[in-house]
Amino acid sequence: MNDTTLLWLDIETTGLNPSHHALLEVAMRATRADLEPYAEYHAVLAYNGVTNDFIRGMHGPNGLLDECAGPDALPFSQAIRGMRDFVDGLPDGEIVPAGSSVRFDRDWLDHISPGILARCSHRSFDVSSMLIANRLWDGPDAPEKTTDHRAEHCLDDELNVARWLRDVIWAR
Repeated sequence: MNDTTLLWLDIETTGLNPSHHALLEVAMRATRADLEPYAEYHAVLAYNGVTNDFIRGMHGPNGLLDECAGPDALPFSQAIRGMRDFVDGLPDGEIVPAGSSVRFDRDWLDHISPGILARCSHRSFDVSSMLIANRLWDGPDAPEKTTDHRAEHCLDDELNVARWLRDVIWAR
């Protein structure tokens, strides 16, 4: 039996630089090769700072900025502790970060809280790379993304793409 866990990650932020911007939302899901989630973590972080027009245009209509300013949003330290506890609670074995543009999410989380992904492999399972290969080599039409830039919805899309890749590209 393969004991690899795919740790699906997605974050939403106020910009691209973790030294200058804020983390707004994080979602994590753990799956095995069957791509069925067996554990999940989600947090909206407290934030009521300044955002630029681009971020307001992205996270205003989807409700994230309002949730970040609301009473249920978690303080940064509590969200970090929740992420650490989630990763630390995953079963023994290889843990491979997964998602779309995984390097961005990994780098961001490593910057704001070094060691949060310490149990994870240095490898990544990045569906965006596989979609690029599919496009470059005239593969079959991939599923359309439906995300509204909310972390849980992005993970829904990424798992949908991974299932499609498994079923279409690696069909047995």
